[in-house]
Amino acid sequence: MLDKQTSDKPSKENANRPPSPDFLQEIEQSPARPLVPVTESESSPAVTTKPGPAADAGSGATTRPDPAAEAGSTATSKLPVAESGQAGEDSQKNSEMVSPGQDETSSKFLDELMRDPKLLNKTINTYFRKVDADGDGHVTEKEANGAFLNGREKVIQDLIKGGGDLIQNQSNDEWGKEDDGATRDDIKAAFNNWMSNRHDAESASRVTDYLPAVFDEMDSDGDGFLSGKELDNSNVPDDKDFLTGLNRALAALELRENYDKIKDNYDDGRFNNLGISLSDIYASTDSFYKNQTQEQKDLDEHFADLAS
Repeated sequence: MLDKQTSDKPSKENANRPPSPDFLQEIEQSPARPLVPVTESESSPAVTTKPGPAADAGSGATTRPDPAAEAGSTATSKLPVAESGQAGEDSQKNSEMVSPGQDETSSKFLDELMRDPKLLNKTINTYFRKVDADGDGHVTEKEANGAFLNGREKVIQDLIKGGGDLIQNQSNDEWGKEDDGATRDDIKAAFNNWMSNRHDAESASRVTDYLPAVFDEMDSDGDGFLSGKELDNSNVPDDKDFLTGLNRALAALELRENYDKIKDNYDDGRFNNLGISLSDIYASTDSFYKNQTQEQKDLDEHFADLAS
């Protein structure tokens, strides 16, 4: 039976006592147990991996790099692999970030404002609070040029900065000449006029693109003209493709709603009053752009610049 003083179990005091220098020297000189693992290759110099302070604190022994390995190393990696990989991911994310001022983002914000009147109104009010320095309800190009904004507010800013007289003339809200700057109503009117013009252009294109193929089926008496009665009574031929059928129906509706206007797209001579001819349908898109006012063309071009 062992005496308590000579037990194999170390006492708490001995367990916390650091190893003696002789013991460390013996470990360092042992060829079978290198203290610090060294990785060598023919293509790269030896690199010494040194445990961090956290590892040293949790260990009962002091670890030191092999002097031979340190002498043969020309570079020491200080960044752990995990951190290096994370840094690469962060760098990639930063390179993929898109500034609100870039074109594709401006196009996205413009689309959001076009589709949501409440969001448009909120954005306009926020913009005026930030930019209308004198609080007179007008934003001049000088005030617009002095502000640095992002996101949806930048779309409003660019609309005013590049619009000049075109934007401040959209709403008749001043006595005399419209030259005090753009108002909230001017910006709202610019959006409404642009969207209305865009809708008309799409409708004209739809008539030209989708109705010629079924014109003969819609022309029940075969005289080469679609009368108001034929448009009211005929069913638009369906199509296996849902979108094609939908666009045909919308195009036929356009013919009914704008019958008198469309039948004059092309001069059919003495037969002009018989109804809408195939030539009228083909001429729908060209006629629309031909009849646009210069202000409508300028507004379309300005909004196209914002989205491009």
